[in-house]
Formats: sequence, structure tokens, C-alpha cells
Amino acid sequence: MAVRVKLTPGRVVISKPGYDAGNPDGIGDRNKVFDSNWNFSGTMLQAGRAAGNNGASNAPITIPFGRTYTFVPAARVVAFFRANGSFPTITGYQAYYDLPQWGANSRIYQDRIYLESDTDGATACEYILWQIYGVR
Repeated sequence: MAVRVKLTPGRVVISKPGYDAGNPDGIGDRNKVFDSNWNFSGTMLQAGRAAGNNGASNAPITIPFGRTYTFVPAARVVAFFRANGSFPTITGYQAYYDLPQWGANSRIYQDRIYLESDTDGATACEYILWQIYGVR
């Protein structure tokens, strides 16, 4: 039977069934569920760009994945506003909101990302870059 969890000072590795986490560097990343040495847990499953409401409204935004996963993936969602001169930028846009700062009812589902603004107008951005992560 394979050892699926290895805890050592400074590192945690969890392997997929049938792979031994006792040799974390020998089993390859594709056979791991988690490795604390990864920059972000999981494999990027999808990424995209969605239109914001471009200042027109604070209405909620739904970003469909185009498929339904058997789990709720981890997500990174960043809204971009045209720079107003108060923040230095290279591209003319400034990143303004990351997912934890969206409205309290914003959620990630198995098939979509649902974003709501709080009182700060997050969905009034010009565009949104999103990435979802999970284990294949």
C-alpha cells in the first residue's frame, strides 16, 4: 500500500491513490494532489478574459466554464480598470480587485464563477482575468 501523505519540516506532499508520497521528487507532479513546494495548489484547468460592466452598472457577472467539474475548483479572479493616473502602470490598466475582495455573495461553483460587487463597484471594471485550478 502506498504512503499517500508525507509530512516533513517545510514540506507537505499528498499523492494520488497508488503513488507513494514517500518519494515526492520521484513520482512527478502529475501524480500528486498537493505539494507545498508548488506556487499554487493544483493544475490550471482553464483561464480566460471576461468583459466587465465598463462603468455602466454594478450588476452581477457570471463567468461560465463551458463544462461542469465534479468538484468546485479553486479560482483566481482579478478585475482591471483603466488607470486614472493615481497608480503607475505599464499597460494603461491597473489591477484592482482580487477574488477575496468581491461582494459577500460572490461564489465559485462547479460550472461557473458568480461575481457581485460590494459597495465599491468591482463589477463596473473594464475586464476580468480569471483562472481556475484543480486536480486532473
